[in-house]
Amino acid sequence: YQRRVHGLVGVYEDQNSQRQCFIMDEVGSRLVPSLDEEDATFKCCILYDSINQTGYTLFWPIQQVEAGSEVICTNLPNGREKRIRLANVLDVVDPTLVVPIKEKLNHHNYNMEEVSKILNIKKMVGITPQNLSDPSQNNLISQKLPQLGVNATCDLVRFLLLGLPLPLNRLLELFGERGWASILELGLVMKSNNECFQSLVQFALLDKLVVCTDFYQTPTGEGMGFDPVMYVGVDTLGLVASAPHDPAERLLDLCCGCGVQGLYALKHYAKKATLVDCNSRAIQFATFNSILNDVHERVVILCEELGEKIPDSLDSEIFDCVLTNPPYIPNAGLIGDLAMYGDGGSDGEQVTAAVFKLASKCLSDSGRIGMVGNLVNVHEYPNKMVKWFPDGQFVVAHGRLWTCQEYAELVHPGQQELAKLHASGLVENGVTSISNGLVFGYKNTAGNKTDTKVIELHFELWQSVAMNLEYEQGINITLNKLKQSLQTIKP
Repeated sequence: YQRRVHGLVGVYEDQNSQRQCFIMDEVGSRLVPSLDEEDATFKCCILYDSINQTGYTLFWPIQQVEAGSEVICTNLPNGREKRIRLANVLDVVDPTLVVPIKEKLNHHNYNMEEVSKILNIKKMVGITPQNLSDPSQNNLISQKLPQLGVNATCDLVRFLLLGLPLPLNRLLELFGERGWASILELGLVMKSNNECFQSLVQFALLDKLVVCTDFYQTPTGEGMGFDPVMYVGVDTLGLVASAPHDPAERLLDLCCGCGVQGLYALKHYAKKATLVDCNSRAIQFATFNSILNDVHERVVILCEELGEKIPDSLDSEIFDCVLTNPPYIPNAGLIGDLAMYGDGGSDGEQVTAAVFKLASKCLSDSGRIGMVGNLVNVHEYPNKMVKWFPDGQFVVAHGRLWTCQEYAELVHPGQQELAKLHASGLVENGVTSISNGLVFGYKNTAGNKTDTKVIELHFELWQSVAMNLEYEQGINITLNKLKQSLQTIKP
């Protein structure tokens, strides 16, 4: 199988200047086929830059090669296989396959309370897992745990949270033959090396909830053949921690991803929920998670696009509560550079606006909505909410205000040219500032005009409400201030 090696973005010469090495990005490296060395023109290896948290592929010629010629490359045995296997994770969700996995996780106490003790994490609504699976961190964390084979919960942490490979014999001890067969049938793992297997997905932990989703490190791009499902991040936990937990008969989770907001609500304060996402992969993950957490009989999961028109499946539906973590990153015209779950259109508000317009029509009198996202030009939100939700009372809480350049550097760490291009595009789209934010509101019962209060809280808003950055005498100060503000608009 041959493929033209292209898109080389750099040249490196070794110390003796005897050979040249070519650098290509991580996504491109996954498209290179695996072949025997004697047939190959190039050989390669993976480099990981722990400072910039970026993966690269290093190519060097092992045979004579001319520019423009067809060449093949060796020494990347798992790259192509992993891409294919990732695309087929949870392709079909059979409830009978989920049950034995759930039973083993429960049996081995794979839950937030137990794992928080193991990892020495203070009390929160959930564990923020994206950094735990970082290649520069996961082995260091694993070394602090009891030796492999000593503690079942610790080994599940290694496998399902840190993303590290485990030997097959240990996996059979943890999941049993029936559970392991289910894992294989659902496509949740792949073989790494030396009779070891690695999880393709992460099992994140929240209070009374376990959710399966893609790793933060799962690559994106058209070449992958699928759109990853959003990982459980600090924004996710920020909304979980701050959303009012008043009882809700019917709850709507828009842009649900793996279903974390709606499923958490079902575990704590909602009787029934409808979960909606336009990514078919997210629908499969949400379905799996509803079964994993024993709430599948109380949930409806729909694959729908959100736009100007209300989807037919929601046209006549009324809900007490709407929660949403929509794609909110302003792409400034950099189409294809962002993951589907993060791409909020040129100004970052394409999906956000659609969500609020839909909520204004499907919320009951005195119904409530909660949203987490990056807020563009937060000082303009009083006018924006009038357009998006013409009959509500809102509190818009935000953290530090970033300039366009500061924000672009956060989105593209270590990629100065791309960050500069992104910042320029943001300015052209009328963006002056961006901040992490939370928006909460109630529908007016008396038909009053929309009124919006904008408040600045902790400069790291999401982290503060979810991870107790400001914590005194058992009280989360930032969260307490937010709740007091919400009381002023509650019907």
